[in-house]
Amino acid sequence: MAEKNQTRGETSEYRGETEDPVIPVENVAIVKQFLKLKPPTFSGEMDPVKANEWLLEMEKNFRLLRCGEQQKVEIGSYLLTGATSRWWNLKGVREPSMNWARFKGSLLQNTRQHSQNLAEYAPHLVATDEMRARRFEDGLRYEIKRVIRPLVLPTYADVLDRAIIVEQDEMEERKYFDSKKRQNFNNEGPSGQ
Repeated sequence: MAEKNQTRGETSEYRGETEDPVIPVENVAIVKQFLKLKPPTFSGEMDPVKANEWLLEMEKNFRLLRCGEQQKVEIGSYLLTGATSRWWNLKGVREPSMNWARFKGSLLQNTRQHSQNLAEYAPHLVATDEMRARRFEDGLRYEIKRVIRPLVLPTYADVLDRAIIVEQDEMEERKYFDSKKRQNFNNEGPSGQ
């Protein structure tokens, strides 16, 4: 058991867990193959988007190795760390009839629930897309910021796209004026004739 934990670089005592998921002997080979893919662990960030990204990454690896439903649950629960691993152990969700769809549903429901609680009791800790957009704007060079800020773009993606366009425009403008300077210099000659 300790050897398995050391493979992940942590101990259950350190994580505060009651026990690690037990992986049946017949699945050890597939688990070893899966771990060679260096799958991400999931520590229970309160962000449902991150949970969904983790699940999608896991499913990509599952397809590659052609994992069965029970193997998906066993491997998925093995890669839970921190608060999510404790939730999984305390909830007692590991049951023989658990399939991957129910595992995903439980995980996403837990993440959404914690995300909503955090937003309700500490809204200043939940970064909205608009807050990310303002923070990104604040970090832009003045020349770009002065063009973008009056637009009051609602999302980070909008601000990023517009910032790229403004920066490209600035580069084109610089090239144009540099070529004009060279033209004027070449037409006048080095002595200023």
